[in-house]
Amino acid sequence: VSSTFAKALVREGADGIIIFDPAASPSVMPEKLFNQFEAELVKIIFSAVKDINQDVLTWYSVAGPLQNNLSIITSVSAEITTVDYPTPMKTMIDYMGYTVVNGNIKPGMFLEGSEDDIYREARELLKTTEETKRFILGSGCEIPLFSKKENIKALFLAVMDEHHEKDNLS
Repeated sequence: VSSTFAKALVREGADGIIIFDPAASPSVMPEKLFNQFEAELVKIIFSAVKDINQDVLTWYSVAGPLQNNLSIITSVSAEITTVDYPTPMKTMIDYMGYTVVNGNIKPGMFLEGSEDDIYREARELLKTTEETKRFILGSGCEIPLFSKKENIKALFLAVMDEHHEKDNLS
């Protein structure tokens, strides 16, 4: 069903396919089971959409800590992988291979944290990832419904400030 739906989306003009797969979390599914049952199915879906349109972006999102099964990142052949906040970004950078990593501000911070919390966390992630061009700053999962607008703006402000500072150094 997932493959049929993904292919239909691409045929109708989708620019990308994202699979949110919380069950793939090592907190839920042991590595052996993931490799036996899940990884190949995800690869089949991504391969099927690439057969239709090579330019379609493939994006995989896994919840929970990945430190105990980093092979998730490379085994599904996604171009972008979202990692959740329990996974240290430095660990991801060291292991990411060819994939672009997205993440990983704790989603609850957008609801319960302050602008300063988001800004500080975002700047820290940008500093941690400054040596790679394969990073997209974002939430570790999704930005929750009813998040504070000010907190979302703080995320963008951190990026703008980072770019402004780099431009001034050039």
